[in-house]
Amino acid sequence: MLDPYEPLPPIQGQRLEFSSSKPFVPTLLETYLPKIPPTTFKKRIEHQHIQLSNPPKQSADKTAREKKKERRRNAQAKKREGVMSQRKAMEVGIWKFDKKLAKWDLFWPIHLMWERYMAEVMGLPPRPHHLPSRADVASSQMPNIGAIQAKLLKADFHGCIIKVKECKNTSRIGGEGIVVHETGNTFKVVTRKDKLKVLPKQGTIFIISLPFYSPSSHSQDDDPRIEFELYGNQFRFRAAERAGKKFKAKETIEL
Repeated sequence: MLDPYEPLPPIQGQRLEFSSSKPFVPTLLETYLPKIPPTTFKKRIEHQHIQLSNPPKQSADKTAREKKKERRRNAQAKKREGVMSQRKAMEVGIWKFDKKLAKWDLFWPIHLMWERYMAEVMGLPPRPHHLPSRADVASSQMPNIGAIQAKLLKADFHGCIIKVKECKNTSRIGGEGIVVHETGNTFKVVTRKDKLKVLPKQGTIFIISLPFYSPSSHSQDDDPRIEFELYGNQFRFRAAERAGKKFKAKETIEL
């Protein structure tokens, strides 16, 4: 019900009078919101930060200009440090591979170096002088596969021997080689026949093999190894991007 004796709101343009006994905010609220109880100010407003107006929104054009300036500053900083951009590297030909150097024997030492690198990353145990039976290895000495997989996703594969297990292009099945260059969508490998091949990640399942024990002078070709399947569809990242990416375990039905 409308109260005819309710005080009228202040006239537009009329100035409010404030004094030390009547602070600004309580007087303003009592004037414009006369129906609030007297205790509401002390409970909800006093000693609180109150936003009296919406902050101005930054325009999209200004945001785009600031991002452009930031990219320009970063590019200038890299130029001063002598860092070459990816486009410049492609123009100079840094990523071009001389096919005359596609020799299996030339990259074999790099593969051995990769195995030692992976042994340090995975924390593989040293090889004993007398190897246990394969049944004992499989039952009691099997490492934590989950921890190995998490580290394997962030590892560097340059020097790894990779093999195609399944592929939509059936002519690539069985292809094998030492990885000499990894991009976001491909593996460039040198095969045993001294040829350079490009294996796409999309639609391909790879197999990689790791030694069960850390390589040493006692290592032999028939030492036990662990094989992992690598789904290329879920692995289409550059090595630098993969190192800082968080992977989530999930099921997939993709090839």
